[in-house]
Amino acid sequence: MVLTQSVIYFIGSSLLTKIMYVGVEVLTGAIPATGVTYLHILFVAELFPPSARTPVAQVMIITAVIVDTPMLTLFPFIYSYFSPGFFFPFVISQIVFGTYLYRHMPETKGRPVCDIIESLEQTVTSRARTLAVKRNSILNTSRTRV
Repeated sequence: MVLTQSVIYFIGSSLLTKIMYVGVEVLTGAIPATGVTYLHILFVAELFPPSARTPVAQVMIITAVIVDTPMLTLFPFIYSYFSPGFFFPFVISQIVFGTYLYRHMPETKGRPVCDIIESLEQTVTSRARTLAVKRNSILNTSRTRV
């Protein structure tokens, strides 16, 4: 939508912009059907350790509410004063921050999801063995009655 509005602003309305607008409207309805809108949940589940997932999800929800409410109410006024190029930094910053989080978070470090799952399974398996040994440590030691 930003691209369509930018083309209309700088070049003017044409058949191309009408096709772009129809394409954007079709994709606006089709993209949520693919599950892409739930990517942020996958990012939270894959990028953050289990102890931090709930607080991170809560912060994401609160931040979305705090940021979206004024943006939605003030959008007509902001759009009337600024050109469509005003919104490009917001689009680019999302791409930059998403890439940074994917590459540098301690849970992933840019590894494929299957490798992350395998390492988590190994961690859980090793923890289960140590817990079983600790639980049965009384049975494992030799005791003599006096």
